[in-house]
Amino acid sequence: MDRDDKDRAAASLDLYAGLERPDGAKTPGTVSPPAPSRSVPPHWTGQLTSNFPRAIRDRYEVRGVLGEGGMGIVLEAHDVRMGRSVAIKGVRDPRSLDAARRERLLGEARIHARLTHPNILPVYDSWTDVHGNPWCSMLRVSGVPGRPDAAVSLAGRLAALRHLGEIEARPMGELLQTFLQVCRGVTHAHRTGIVHRDLKPDNVLLGPSGEALIADWGLAADVDLVRDETNEMVGTPGYAAPEQLGELGPPRSDERSDVYSLGILLEELVTGVGPSPAPASGGPSTTSQVSPGRWLPERVPQGAPPLVLRTGRSRDRGGRDRLHHAP
Repeated sequence: MDRDDKDRAAASLDLYAGLERPDGAKTPGTVSPPAPSRSVPPHWTGQLTSNFPRAIRDRYEVRGVLGEGGMGIVLEAHDVRMGRSVAIKGVRDPRSLDAARRERLLGEARIHARLTHPNILPVYDSWTDVHGNPWCSMLRVSGVPGRPDAAVSLAGRLAALRHLGEIEARPMGELLQTFLQVCRGVTHAHRTGIVHRDLKPDNVLLGPSGEALIADWGLAADVDLVRDETNEMVGTPGYAAPEQLGELGPPRSDERSDVYSLGILLEELVTGVGPSPAPASGGPSTTSQVSPGRWLPERVPQGAPPLVLRTGRSRDRGGRDRLHHAP
């Protein structure tokens, strides 16, 4: 296992990738495992929650910090009304946001709140603090009960399987079931008029029963607002479609952009090999080199090949042969 795989395996024990650990360590993309419920939260969390509406302060009892980084923070809390543990996501420094950034975060909260599906990370409640900053409570993903080493993200699960090497040794039934669940969540978003624009293993969490939960809707948008040309390049190189990154002209996105990312995700699930940006003829490229069909294994369970073949075609760079919606 190389260094990158070790980093991803470590991230499998974390709740939200991309946040620094509360102890200040600089491990990219990871946070410390959730603190026990009996832990005492840092004194400064009281300053944050004092800005919440009274009803929110009465409902949620903050018990610790799950992670923080940049301007964001995720708190562990107990929902007194419902008797459950939740994660509360918001802004570390309430006065640090300008109006544009605050409006973007509010937009993310509105989009996520519109999506209710078994394969989308659920939001329980949302509110703004006295400074107008958005906060929300959501499902606290902490792995499968009784398995403290279980991955809480698809990225972590893939890292744990990396040692298997040969395609034939991979738990293909489990992985394709996870993929189907991601497709169902994406399909629901598309029917709601939302495109995610950043589908990748790090943004798929695994619930207590192993169910796939699509998370991190920070780059999501109303498809009618981004279908035409924009000036914004969004997405993660390697997973993002060429048109998102401006490789086929001015940046734009639609449902087919998510379908492209699903094709990349499927290849990684099947082969265990993540995308590596490769140059395309005619200029530099940050999207994955496309060779549909080369990676299809014989061990895929009966009945799955049509799905695999159809999604493999979704990686067409120009988009003409892609599925127009999630499979």
